[in-house]
Amino acid sequence: MTWNSATAGAGLIDCRNDAGDKLFYVGKDGRMGMQTISPVNCTFQVGYRQDNWSGKVKIHVDDPHDNLLTPAIHTDGAIRIIRSQNVNEFANWVMIEDTDVNSILGTRCYSITNAGGGNFNIWGDGQLTWNNASPSRQSMIDCQDLAGNKLFYVGKDGKVGIGTNTPLDAKLTVDGTICMKEGWVRLSGAPCWTDYVFEQGYIVPSLDSVEQYVRTHKHLPEVPTAKEVEANGFMIGETQRAMLKNMEEMYLQMIELNKRVKTLELVPFLVENIVGHMWDCL
Repeated sequence: MTWNSATAGAGLIDCRNDAGDKLFYVGKDGRMGMQTISPVNCTFQVGYRQDNWSGKVKIHVDDPHDNLLTPAIHTDGAIRIIRSQNVNEFANWVMIEDTDVNSILGTRCYSITNAGGGNFNIWGDGQLTWNNASPSRQSMIDCQDLAGNKLFYVGKDGKVGIGTNTPLDAKLTVDGTICMKEGWVRLSGAPCWTDYVFEQGYIVPSLDSVEQYVRTHKHLPEVPTAKEVEANGFMIGETQRAMLKNMEEMYLQMIELNKRVKTLELVPFLVENIVGHMWDCL
């Protein structure tokens, strides 16, 4: 089937305009072309360029850069997707699907690479990677710079890493410093705070027992040791709670000592009164 200036040849369909420009082509081998009658190494080609890049679909505007879709940089966009008002909001604008369950992890579905060496990849199981990051069975997002420094990471278990792609046993792991205006720590469990120290019937440890404890253990009760902090860090909420408990007990001890001091301050007056009374009796 031919249109206008097209002549019979290797194609089943060859459509051209009056000037001989190639419009649409379907070959006997099943390959299709727009603006070309000789698709090369692909099922569907847009554009006339002849090259050795292979892929299912090739779109040529200037120079090819990829083996799947090969648009050149164009100020108006080589590929434009326009959403009309009546489009289903849940419809896929662009869908790339990998149906090979045996190679999901290592299948690169979509890749953007620039001349500076940076790249962005979407993998068969939905993973996103940047630059030197490689796909793994644990990650969903792994962003690194060109030097391989870890920038941002999200694992399939929901753990997030900043500056690391191996988060610790926590929802968020930051390998570096954090600057913030305010922090909010919510503690769980009962009692979550140490007001019970001031309840009637609470037994305040004696100073002698505290002295014996710190001489033996070299740290305050319920506070982690220096070795533990060096090896594992410390929990902010738990440490604040332990420090507050020790401080509240210390205040109660100071209150009791103050009572004793006031009692001792009365002794000279009592002695003076007793001695004076004795002299009067003589």
